[in-house]
Amino acid sequence: MNGRLAVDADLTFSDLYRFNRSLSLGLSIKRRIFFILSIALLSYAIWVWRHNVLLILVPGVLLTVIIFLSPYFAARMMVDWCPKMLGQAEYSFSEQNVTISRPMESVELLWEYFACIREAREFFLLYTPSTGGEAPRRIFVIPKRCFSSQEEITNLKLLLQRSYCGRLELRRT
Repeated sequence: MNGRLAVDADLTFSDLYRFNRSLSLGLSIKRRIFFILSIALLSYAIWVWRHNVLLILVPGVLLTVIIFLSPYFAARMMVDWCPKMLGQAEYSFSEQNVTISRPMESVELLWEYFACIREAREFFLLYTPSTGGEAPRRIFVIPKRCFSSQEEITNLKLLLQRSYCGRLELRRT
């Protein structure tokens, strides 16, 4: 690939919700062990307290509601912290940098600026370093649905492998 790769992205709240849901549902080894131990403990609690079902049902229902609502609230917090993250943006990738153009603003960031770049099933994620204090790190979420073809996605992955020297986590194809 020579030159620049440009992608017009339209990030929606639904995209942010799916992104946060994929983070919360990603099962690492620790989460799998915790889940298995929780099921075992719940089974034991049902057997021991079978006469007082409310002691089991109320926390179980609350935990289920929290699990399903947490991605929504995480997405809402992302939008509250940075309202400009939603809507139209053009991402233009080159060997040296990525240019992010939105209505009324444009920023050019060198690859060295990013702390990590990850590829998820539905998104590319560009993480900026944390500035410390109260400000969280910023995440640029680029939906894969915005690429015009699988070839563009492959070209971006090749460009990242050549140009980005930091922590790069790409999915196997």
